[in-house]
Parts: sequence; structure tokens; C-alpha cells
Amino acid sequence: MSGNGHNKTATLRIERFNPDVDEKPAFEELQVELVPGKTILDALLEIKEEQDGSLTFRRSCRHGICGSCTMNINGTNMLACESALTDHVNEDGLVTVRPLPSVPVIKDLVTDRSSFWEQYQRIKPWLVPAEEVPEKEFRISPDEVNSLNNAERCIMCGACYSACPVISIDKGFVGPHAMLKAFLRVSDSRDKDHDVHMTDIETLWDCTTCYMCVEQCPKELSPGKVASTLRSLLVEEGKVPRTLGVALTSTFRNKNPFEMAHADRLAWAEGLPLQDGKTNPVDALYFVCCLACYDPRAQKLAQAMVTSMDAAGVNLGTLGSEEVCCGSEMQRIGEMGLFEVMVEELTESLNKPQTQQIVTASPHCFNVFSNHYPDLNLNAEHYTQYVARLIADGKIEFKGEVNKRVTYHDPCYLGIQNDIFDEPRSILQSIPGIELVEMERSRKQSLCCGGGGGRMWFEGHASGAHLSHERVREAVSTGAQILATACPFCLNMLDDAVKTLALDDQIEVKDIMELVVEAS
Repeated sequence: MSGNGHNKTATLRIERFNPDVDEKPAFEELQVELVPGKTILDALLEIKEEQDGSLTFRRSCRHGICGSCTMNINGTNMLACESALTDHVNEDGLVTVRPLPSVPVIKDLVTDRSSFWEQYQRIKPWLVPAEEVPEKEFRISPDEVNSLNNAERCIMCGACYSACPVISIDKGFVGPHAMLKAFLRVSDSRDKDHDVHMTDIETLWDCTTCYMCVEQCPKELSPGKVASTLRSLLVEEGKVPRTLGVALTSTFRNKNPFEMAHADRLAWAEGLPLQDGKTNPVDALYFVCCLACYDPRAQKLAQAMVTSMDAAGVNLGTLGSEEVCCGSEMQRIGEMGLFEVMVEELTESLNKPQTQQIVTASPHCFNVFSNHYPDLNLNAEHYTQYVARLIADGKIEFKGEVNKRVTYHDPCYLGIQNDIFDEPRSILQSIPGIELVEMERSRKQSLCCGGGGGRMWFEGHASGAHLSHERVREAVSTGAQILATACPFCLNMLDDAVKTLALDDQIEVKDIMELVVEAS
């Protein structure tokens, strides 16, 4: 911000582009007076009226109803008419305003949302009444009204569609807005036949349940959260992709989705100092994700955690043979019956150990324990929270150095869904020698690796396009030698992408705990 008193100004850094005459987009910086109550839309109107009449953007109602003024402000999709200018000016007095991403630009901040509306029409969002329409209005219960109210408030602004990472690589994906409207219809008892509205939404299996759509909805709706509800209907009807069906069957039979023997679940920990948490008092119960138990690459992060905790004098325990899948992905896939049984059984096992603390290897386990295990008596933390606190308390000391440039990938289930951004970075910054650099998309704007919501077992409908590939290229562009993360799913997805893209000589994917052990 510049100026004094009432003469303070803000600079709008606006992305300008006219496809008819420009080769590529370019930013133009224009100043406006910074006064209380002025919105981003007010500022744009002021620029158009007083400085540059060619600036092009949409606006209509100006009251957050029509959704026409949705644009990207400082990396987040939002309604310009509801966004106060003072809330978005950074310390340099700048606000970056861009058109919605992932859709074609018509001119400046105006985008072509044809694909958005095409997907909307595909799911037939209208109510299909019974043949005999009653003389008076339909009657539905208050509970049904409450469940539908969230979806009814959608203003079709396109913010969620544009922010969706899957849409960026697959325009055939039904999209979060259409999932929300499909949920509205199939959940409405007045609708004659929900099968009509389940038609042509099979691509909802492509959803990674990253919840970027939830994060960026200007009306605070939850489009991504209906994916599990819609999928549950398809599960009931047996309309599940074959590979996902295999994962579900394996979870029921083997207590893990990877078709591995339950008896081998703790083979990764052979020879490591882990206690039986059911019979011995321990400082913390370590719950290891199925992937980190059975996958050779992911096992290394679990082993690194145990090694580091032993060096720090922390007494870790496990559930031993009673450790089973937490059910997170079963819930996101939509197998709710199986998930409920898993929650009941695992809660009983988790409440036995003589400790008040459970530490998870995976953000997926942490998320489900924190938000979907109502009777869990233990305090659940992701390992980055636990380790960051040990470092701050001086219980973990570093004797070596990791002289590398490192960039950090925020796992969706840790960052976007649970607001844990600082602890992983504080761990990395505490390791001697590390130079931490950020990718263009980080923290709340982080790009999903593509592995959540069952996508570990399902390739999706997009041919040849992968979010993990896009993420690795972004990491390479920072000049980082190491791409660090804190999730077994992300670790495997990104590691596979590096190998597939033949970038092994440029960047290496590591879990944060591997770097901690390396410097200890």
C-alpha cells in the first residue's frame, strides 16, 4: 500500500488477454484508491470508468447472487462483488486478479464457460415428477429439506469447476457443480426415478476428493463431499469399476485394499524397536497406513519414523495384529456399510492401548480418525504435528546436514482439508542445510497428486493425463533437487511420476521423515 491517510492506494495486477490480437497473456498494473468497503469489483469498475475502458469483465447483480463476477484473486476463485479490496492487498500493496483457470479466455477476465454448462446439462438437473401431478404442492419432510438446502444454494458461478484439478486434465469429468446438482435430484423424494439422474455421471469416479472445490466455493457449500453419497448409490447398484471392486473385496477379506495377507501387516517393522501398545504403556501409538505397511517404497517412511523416535527417546507402540485398514478410502469410494463396520471394530481396538496419543503415518488416517471416528478416546495427530513439537522441545537434534534445495508438496488430506501447513515446513526448515523453496501452487492452492478418493486403484477416464506428472514438472521448475511430502499416497504417486517422466536425474521424491533421519 502506498500513500498516507485517506490517500492510500492499492495496485491491481490484472491479467490481460485478447485472443484475437495477443499472442499470450500479460499483466497490467493499475492503481486505485484504497478505502473501506470497496470491493474488487468496485475497483475494476473504477478502472474501467476512469482509466481503461477496454478492460473486460462480467458483472450483473453485484450482490453475490448471479455468480457472473467470479474470478481468480491471489490464486483463489471468488466472487469479486463479495471480496473486500482491503482483505486481499499484500504487504507490497498488490492484488493479483486473473480469469478463472482451466477454461478458455474470451477476453481479459471473461471466460468461456460452455463446458461448465454442458456438464451441468448432462446430469439432467431438473426434477422429474410422477406422471400424476398432485393438485397441491409436493410435501417433503423437514429433514429432507435440510439435506437439500446446501445444494439449493449453489449459484452456478463456476468457481468449483474452474478450481477442480481433475477438470484441468479431463474436460469429460462431470465436475463438482454437476455432482452437487445430481445429489440434489437423487436425494429428493419427490423425484420419480433417481436412475434418470444417475445417468452419465460415471465419471464421478475420477474425483480425487481433494476438496479444492469445497475450499474455493464462495458460498461455503460442499460439492466435493457429495461424491461419496453418489458413489454409495452406484456401489449399491453394483456399478463400480472393476479395480475398485477388487480393493473393496480385499479390504473386507484381508483388512487392507492391496490384496496382501493380514498376517504380513507388520513385516515392515521386523527388527525395529516397537512395543505392543495394547499391553505396555507407550508414549504414542503409531498407526501405519496400509500403503506404508505393504508397499516397499512407502515402507521406508514408516521405518524412518520408528528410527527417529527411538533416537529421540520416544516409546512407540502399535496395535500389532489388531491394526487394520482405517477405512478412509472405503468411505470416499462410497462403501458406507463396510466403512461403518470398520469404524466400530477399529475404535474398539484403538481404545485399548495405555496411551492417550495416536500418531498416523498418513494424512488419510489422521483425517478419518479426527473427523469420522466419533467414539475414539485417543488424541489423533499426523506425524508432522508430533515431530514438529519434538523438535521445538529440543528432543530431536540434528548432527548432519542435507545440503539440498527442497520443495514441499502439501497433501490434500493434511493441508486443504485440515489446515496443517506450517508443521511440515517447520520440520524442513529446522534441518541444517535445506533451502526450502515453494512451488507456484502451495498451501491452500496446492495441486492434488491424484491419488485420493480411490484413485490409487483406478486410472480414471482421462487418457494419458496425470495430475502427478503436472505436479512433478512444477516441482522441477523451482530448481529443487528434492520434492518432499508427508503422505504415503503422495510419495508413491509423485515417485512413479518422476520415473515415468524420466526425471530421476533432476529431482528425487522423499518423505519428510526420510530427510529427518538423513540429518540425524
